[in-house]
Amino acid sequence: MALPVAIQAQAGWSVPRTPIADIVSAAGAPDGFAEVIDARLLSRGGLVVADRRAGRLHFFDPGGRGVRSAGGRGVGRANSGD
Repeated sequence: MALPVAIQAQAGWSVPRTPIADIVSAAGAPDGFAEVIDARLLSRGGLVVADRRAGRLHFFDPGGRGVRSAGGRGVGRANSGD
């Protein structure tokens, strides 16, 4: 069974043993991320991380420094957890 092209392109990727940046501390959350559901590299070399439980997007510059966060928990019945 052949792998999809997108997966084939990723097959040569590797994760370095030494972190390039500590983005958990840069996110400004005392306990780090609550529930990361996605992370994307941005066109200018930065990174955005989606934290579902916190309801926030965390943006980082190419050096791993936190630039800003957006979003947050909403109010109302849809966000009450019921």
